[in-house]
Amino acid sequence: MVYGEVEYRFPIWPCSNIIGGVLFVNAVTTSNADRNVSLFEYVRPGIGIGLRVMVNKYFRTNINLDYAIGRKSSGFYFSGQETF
Repeated sequence: MVYGEVEYRFPIWPCSNIIGGVLFVNAVTTSNADRNVSLFEYVRPGIGIGLRVMVNKYFRTNINLDYAIGRKSSGFYFSGQETF
């Protein structure tokens, strides 16, 4: 599996960095030897927007609410941590 994402983050609340927004684009591809599918044979892109609420400045922990659109799918995603 290969996954890549690019994000643009920006402040929504100008007086502090507590509330912010994000625009993102991503793509994923996988291989499957059992079905004879090679890596990069199919690439599935996605786009989305989101809201970030910082709950801990020291550890930069955010509550995330995203809306994403992919091939034949879309949805809201909620999480409480950062990947990196």
